[in-house]
Amino acid sequence: MSLTTVGEPPGPVRFFLMCARLGCGARAVLDLVVPDQPPDIGTDLFGHLLHSAKAATPHITDMGWTYYQGDGS
Repeated sequence: MSLTTVGEPPGPVRFFLMCARLGCGARAVLDLVVPDQPPDIGTDLFGHLLHSAKAATPHITDMGWTYYQGDGS
């Protein structure tokens, strides 16, 4: 699964999901209000970058999407 976003928390964020498996063309869009400010980028780079994805993970799972690390076949 590839995940890209438009929008910055706090506030509305649009998530674009795309199946990254070879030959798979499935796509989905999820709109979610992420109410919390991300951690400061200078003190927690990964926490800042992954803040929106972490908030959306339960919703993405509810939609039936699963991420497989390194699965490209």
